[in-house]
Amino acid sequence: MKIDFKNKKKLQIMIFVLIGVITLGVGYAAISAINLVINGNATGSPSQNSFSVVFKSASVTTGTGTATIDNQDSTVAYFDVSGLSKAGDTAVATYTIKNESNGVGASIDLAVTNSNTEYFTVEESILDTELQAGESTTASITVTLTKTIIEEAVTTSITGTLTATPMENANATGTSSATATPASLYTYTINGVDFVYVNTDISIWTRKYSNFPAAVAEFGHPGAIAHITNNGVVTESYVAFERNNTVYYLKGRINESNESSKPVYEANVATLKEAFGPDWQSVCTDNTSNFYCSAVGMGAIASADGHVHAHGDDWICSVNNTGDAGCSS
Repeated sequence: MKIDFKNKKKLQIMIFVLIGVITLGVGYAAISAINLVINGNATGSPSQNSFSVVFKSASVTTGTGTATIDNQDSTVAYFDVSGLSKAGDTAVATYTIKNESNGVGASIDLAVTNSNTEYFTVEESILDTELQAGESTTASITVTLTKTIIEEAVTTSITGTLTATPMENANATGTSSATATPASLYTYTINGVDFVYVNTDISIWTRKYSNFPAAVAEFGHPGAIAHITNNGVVTESYVAFERNNTVYYLKGRINESNESSKPVYEANVATLKEAFGPDWQSVCTDNTSNFYCSAVGMGAIASADGHVHAHGDDWICSVNNTGDAGCSS
């Protein structure tokens, strides 16, 4: 076979050119991006420890008797009233309830049972049925004697069940919103109870035993007066003051100086202890008939004779035992 060396040479040249092109192509290729991928999961689980609604104070606000909170379990409370003898006699046990949950709202419902419907009627009420975390409300059980006692004493067994159901905190706006528009300039009604403005220089509206649009935000006063009225007549008077974004109430006008049992005064003392914190012993003085606390920026006092007040560096709000009430700065 005859080899054409001339063509073979051409073939070799062509191969070299091809290799050269391939080499150049590799030399100019772009570097591609590399993706690193992380796959994972996260799980959030509900915890009962995040939800806590408890009793904070208890008192018999009408009639004779006692109301207490269990020393071992703040979800249990008691009351014992007496002195009901004629039809229409009434006793009222009142409890302050606080949502101490961690970012969880609470829907509150109260139901009562009465074992002796022949002689007694029992009614329950709760001021605000939805609480955001940190908010408080008040619940009351009213016992009324419907028949005058003629012979032997009669009794009834009463059970009140307060059910707190967790809900989204932002949705717990309540049945008596702190930002509700008053029905008129000076008076509005919540759950059949009339509340009134007191000091036009402060001009706040309030929910009893719950947070209100604090005067400190608009008027520079972390205190105010709240009255409850019935048909235009003032039936209860309170000094309201704010500490650590919580509003506390001291009930005035109730003179218990000569009473062996002082439920209103004791409730006011409990309020001051809570308001001034776990170290209240270092800032409060107990003089038996009056209880005074003073910390940086403010002080407050409750007396068994029905006088209560709170004050700051440039303001004071007070209710005395005759019902005179007001704030000044």
